[in-house]
Amino acid sequence: MIKVTIIIPVYNVENYIDRCLNSVIQQDYPFIDCILVNDFSTDKSLDILNLIIGNYKGDVNFTILNHPSNKGAAASRNLGIQHSETDYIYFLDSDDEIYPDTISNLVNRVEKFPDVDIVQGEMYCENKTLNKILSIKNKNFPNYTNDLEWLRNYFLLDIPVSPCNKLINLKFLKENKIYFEEGVVHEDILWRFNLARFVNSIAFTTRVGYKYNFNSDSVMASPENDIKRIDSQIYVIAYISSHLSSKFSYVENLSLLKQFHYAKLMDVLVENNKYRNSLLKEQIEIKLKDAELSTLFKISYLILSSDNFFKSFSWLWDKNMGVLFRIAKYKTRLALHKTNE
Repeated sequence: MIKVTIIIPVYNVENYIDRCLNSVIQQDYPFIDCILVNDFSTDKSLDILNLIIGNYKGDVNFTILNHPSNKGAAASRNLGIQHSETDYIYFLDSDDEIYPDTISNLVNRVEKFPDVDIVQGEMYCENKTLNKILSIKNKNFPNYTNDLEWLRNYFLLDIPVSPCNKLINLKFLKENKIYFEEGVVHEDILWRFNLARFVNSIAFTTRVGYKYNFNSDSVMASPENDIKRIDSQIYVIAYISSHLSSKFSYVENLSLLKQFHYAKLMDVLVENNKYRNSLLKEQIEIKLKDAELSTLFKISYLILSSDNFFKSFSWLWDKNMGVLFRIAKYKTRLALHKTNE
């Protein structure tokens, strides 16, 4: 019997939490704990939780934990990890929902590939742009792999950055002390970066199991948090830059370059665009001064720093990224070969 804990951070989601919670209640898998971390909500979210759970008579074992102040999703997820005692955990955001067979479908992969570190599921979002980012069905991923070369090359570059809809081995997380960076908007990116250092196996299922509901009130979508989003993005870039692995630096540098690209494309208010670009250029200048960085990477950073990037250089960017990825795969193969000698 494989036991699963679903961890749900809850903060001011009175309009969505009943839908999310009912999707957990409707799971057809019987061995589920669900930890809801109330992050000092000031609306009726906690009242709704207590009402639904108080009237519930099914198999899911619910626990509500309360933060004494608002600490953010990262701290809520970390608290959920610390209180979990099952074989696997699963992150679900409180404005999203899962399908009745979501957990049973993911567990089926664990039964087929025992002790797998992560099972990545398929997500759906009505927003076509987001759906393209979150979906894995057209990426031709294997059903399962423990090939370290594949993992080092693809985990950072192609696996969805969201921690949601991943069934994750709890022992694997705790033994490697993989937690979320607290106080950062883009904590998911850093979490995946650290996760990639340790993951030794992954399985996939392309059956849709998670519905991502775009919420315009969320931290990521709110104009009021524009500066915090920009500052957090720059913090993520600086963190990754200072924590690059000597063994797999090429593929990690490629992942970092994609992060710079994301920061360049990130929607910000017009009045904050200059602020974002100035911080980004400071980080690019640091990379250009790196004596160990290859010329191809420096060309990409120069392209990104151009004010005419979107009009004149996007084609060159795409071509250069393709070359860099092929080199990254070769460099990873060499690094792993040296490790095994």
